Amino acid sequence: MEQIANRGDSPFEGLARAYSNVANSWHNSICKLGFMDAYEAMVENIDLDHLHRNRDDSYALRVLDAGCGTGGFSLALSTHTLAFSLDLMDLSSEMLDQAAALIKQEGVVARTIVGDIASYDFDGPKYDLILCAHLIEHVDDVGKVLRSMSKLLSSDGQIVFVVSKPHWCTYLLRLKWGYRAFAPQEFLQLLQKNGFENVEQHSFSDGPPSRLSMGYVAKLKRKPNEDS
Repeated sequence: MEQIANRGDSPFEGLARAYSNVANSWHNSICKLGFMDAYEAMVENIDLDHLHRNRDDSYALRVLDAGCGTGGFSLALSTHTLAFSLDLMDLSSEMLDQAAALIKQEGVVARTIVGDIASYDFDGPKYDLILCAHLIEHVDDVGKVLRSMSKLLSSDGQIVFVVSKPHWCTYLLRLKWGYRAFAPQEFLQLLQKNGFENVEQHSFSDGPPSRLSMGYVAKLKRKPNEDS
């Protein structure tokens, strides 16, 4: 496991400590609540064949799991393909340790990045796929974060979100974690205003995810001179 520190200063130290305190039990919790099933459902909506076909070499897909927690989204991806290189990013180094260990059991060696996406000092190849589950809810300037993500994504890449939607349970999460919630139309408009298009919305059929969250798959907006 290679671990690097995000060189930007993060304003989320308190939140990082809160998540570090629950890192050891987090993965079991999201499994019991049905969120691993939700992530599996979202991965099924990613056109992995398209992403592989659009690579200009034989190297694995480059994937970023932003705000990865214990890596549930990446674990779901690993059940569909192992042909990817993975960067795991989170505020909590304890969460990252858990995520890297879990994903290694599936045969994927990840690089871990401690920090937040808005201040990510990016200097590598762009990502073919960005996974982002329940990160946006903590952000004050959502547009800034979405624009930052758009700069990290390759021109033919895809970005996949799972985002909290309004519900009384979401309100309780807000009291504990500082969560926000986004009505689907609101988040759709935010994506469209900040560099994304061809957005697909996906509802979850069972359990807490069906009440608390909505999934989105989006692509970068093409510039006027790009081929459609």
